[in-house]
Amino acid sequence: MLDETKVGRPPVELVGGEDAVLTALRRLSALEDRGVTAFEVAEALGTDSGRVRAELGSLLRKALVRCEGLVGDPGVACWRPVF
Repeated sequence: MLDETKVGRPPVELVGGEDAVLTALRRLSALEDRGVTAFEVAEALGTDSGRVRAELGSLLRKALVRCEGLVGDPGVACWRPVF
C-alpha cells in the first residue's frame, strides 16, 4: 500500500484505466481534425463550452501526469494531478 504521507496526497484512480483515457483523447483529436469546436460539443451535451473545456482540462491533468520513484519508494508508480 502506498504511504500517502510520502506523496502529500492520495493518488488519483482513473476509471477505465490508461487505455480508456488514451482512446477518449484520440476520439477528441479526431473531432478536432474534422473542425468540431468545443461549442458544438457543448451544444450536443446540453452544457456550455466553458464547462466542456474545464472537464477536459481536469481529465488531462489527472490522466497524463505520471509520477514514478516517489520519495522513499523507488519504482512506485501512481497517477496524480499537478495543477
